[in-house]
Amino acid sequence: MLTERPLAVDYSQQDATSKFVPRPLIHSSHDAGWKNIHLAHYQLPAMEIPEISGLQHIICLAFWKQPTEMELALDGKCHLVQHDRDETGCIEILPAYAPIKARWSQAADLTHCYLEPTFFNHTAYESVNPDRVEVNLTLKKFDPLVWQIILALTAVLENNPNNSCFYADSMATALAAHCLTYYSTRKHILMEYEDGLSKYKLKQAIRPLAKNIYAIIEGFQFNAPRSSLIIINCRSQITTLCITATTIPITTRQDFKNFQTPVNVFNDNSFLC
Repeated sequence: MLTERPLAVDYSQQDATSKFVPRPLIHSSHDAGWKNIHLAHYQLPAMEIPEISGLQHIICLAFWKQPTEMELALDGKCHLVQHDRDETGCIEILPAYAPIKARWSQAADLTHCYLEPTFFNHTAYESVNPDRVEVNLTLKKFDPLVWQIILALTAVLENNPNNSCFYADSMATALAAHCLTYYSTRKHILMEYEDGLSKYKLKQAIRPLAKNIYAIIEGFQFNAPRSSLIIINCRSQITTLCITATTIPITTRQDFKNFQTPVNVFNDNSFLC
């Protein structure tokens, strides 16, 4: 028996939710030209959403008409959440790509903020350099900062959508950094690279070499006997790096070859791989 696959939903597309949401959007950022972040506002009745898999991370602000119970199933695990009418400052975060089903028994106004995973991962790479970052499912979490950022995005979208791209990108960076810090799990995965080391690990390996090169310069200027020991150590490290990283980008090789010391100690290039 074939298992029905969840419906893939790209929230960056116009009318992405029309297949399972009975009412049109109140407003959205689709016509504003935003790239890394998207915003949509819904007015929904009591309803059930079939199993879907969103292509973006979702941060949800809910304004419930009456107290209600929401049932959420993610990856086959069921979560029951009791919601009150006044939940100012509370957010919910749904990770991208996870199969999700939901239903609730009361009408609600929902503001959804969608973050592109590629942008989120780029922010993670720039800050902590993990091999992979996973966003955690978060339900009914009091976070007034995220709440206010999304309300600010809503306001700029309503009042000045034509000149809002820079503001939206700035807020996207703030939201990604905040979610990375408080709502993510960092999983480090060992991967084999056919072209040598990953860019991050290559940077880690080269960084101490650069320090030694500067030390060589200082050694020639202030302590010539000591510099010969530093040269031997530097050559040893470079040899190890070349064995591990089978292909170093040509720009890196050229940088080493073009490096000039006060006495041309590297002219023979014997330490280059």
